[in-house]
Parts: sequence; structure tokens; C-alpha cells
Amino acid sequence: PDRARRPPLPADRSSSQRPPSGSKPQPVKPTKPMNLRPVIMVPAGFGVNVLLNMFNIQKYLEEGKFETWEEAQKGGVKKESTKFIKRTFAKDHAVNYQITDKPFPKDSHDWGRVVAVFTMGAKWQFKDWPFKGAAQGDLVDTFNRVKAFNLKFHDTPKTDEPQKWNCVHLNIHRHHRHTDRGQVEQIWKDIDLHLNARRSKLKY
Repeated sequence: PDRARRPPLPADRSSSQRPPSGSKPQPVKPTKPMNLRPVIMVPAGFGVNVLLNMFNIQKYLEEGKFETWEEAQKGGVKKESTKFIKRTFAKDHAVNYQITDKPFPKDSHDWGRVVAVFTMGAKWQFKDWPFKGAAQGDLVDTFNRVKAFNLKFHDTPKTDEPQKWNCVHLNIHRHHRHTDRGQVEQIWKDIDLHLNARRSKLKY
């Protein structure tokens, strides 16, 4: 009698799933690292109510020395829309901050890096900001998210609108420069406290 035929062995599917010999595995596309550099916004204007802008902000925050933006401009400082400064106040090593007077696109993730703003006392400064109510002049949500500072000269009268805002009010003396450093130290402390309270992941 004929012997029972054995069923054929199943094909080795693993060989058909292997990449052809000599082919290279596809590299894993690296993800773009998140930018953790904090951002400070300053006014873009040049009016009498603007004490800090892109002309004089770097010297003020880095060195603790105030000079008017007109003096800085005459001294050769160039107008830029973005600068990178090194913070050394209350730090063992320098920490990089980005300073800009140009709002990001409203849908940009960079708004999550904005930690502080210097105001000129006008609501329209925030018309291009993305936070609730900002475009309409309601700055409650904006100033909960971002630490705000309103500066004026010591001998100028207070204006009504900024007094209603949740911001730090600072008087800058026109002639006494020995008070500048203490003010800048307090500004950095206030920013740190704000970020600590929000448990920020930024590198500050």
C-alpha cells in the first residue's frame, strides 16, 4: 500500500518579512527639542510714556543701569526686534533670555515662553496678544499668565488705567542711578516668584 503523504511544511513567513539584503533600516526622524528660553516683551513705541524699549532694555536688565532710549540711540545702540541677553542677577551662571517687541503669531507655541512684559500703560499694546480678552482691552487673563511691570519717572503723575492692572508699578528716578540696581534685582525676583508659582518648565 502507498505510504500516507506528509502535508507540506508551512512556508517560513519570517523570511518574506525581512528587508532585502543590503537595504538600510529607516532612521528615526529626530523630534525638534522644545525651546525653553524665557521671553520678555517690551513696547515697540517711542512715546514719552515708553521708558524701556529695544534700545535700552539690555543694559537695564543685564547691568542694572537705566539710560533713556534716546541716550542709548545716540550712543550707537541699533534697533532690533529681537535680542538675547544674559541674566546674572541671583544666578551662579548666566541664563539666556529672549527680549522682543514683536508679538508672535497668535497660534504660536512661543506664547508659552512669554514670562514678563514691560507696559507703556496703553491697552492697545496687547491687541495682538492671544490671551482671553486681550484684543478687547481686558487684560485680567494676560496679567495672570505673564508678570507685568509698569514704569514711569518718579516726578510724573500716575495715569488711571495702569493703576487698575495686576502689575508691578516702578518709579525710575531721572538722575539718581544708584537706585537702578535694586529695582532690577527686584524685577528678577518677581519673575522668579511668578514662574515658581506656575511651576514653569522653562530654563530660568
